[in-house]
Amino acid sequence: MDVADIVVKPVQNFAKESIRLVKRCTKPDRKEFMKISFRTALGFVVLGFIGFFVKLIFIPMYVPALRKRHPFYCGFPKHVKFVPYVLNSALFSAANI
Repeated sequence: MDVADIVVKPVQNFAKESIRLVKRCTKPDRKEFMKISFRTALGFVVLGFIGFFVKLIFIPMYVPALRKRHPFYCGFPKHVKFVPYVLNSALFSAANI
């Protein structure tokens, strides 16, 4: 086995296959591009709603635990079940812990 067989041949084969792939690829037409864009946007929306509902479920579970752990908590009365995330993160920042 020669050094050329070990080093040069795989690089040449990779270059040939890469050139062949680039030549076969085409730019998508408008219809195909719109289909890809719509599906990508739909995926973003679905993942956004999943994240929103997960956060909506976990905030009411997390706030009572914070009330028990933080002795200086005096932000919201006990009957308030939902604390907005912005206020929650401001009240319980790393500086207050």
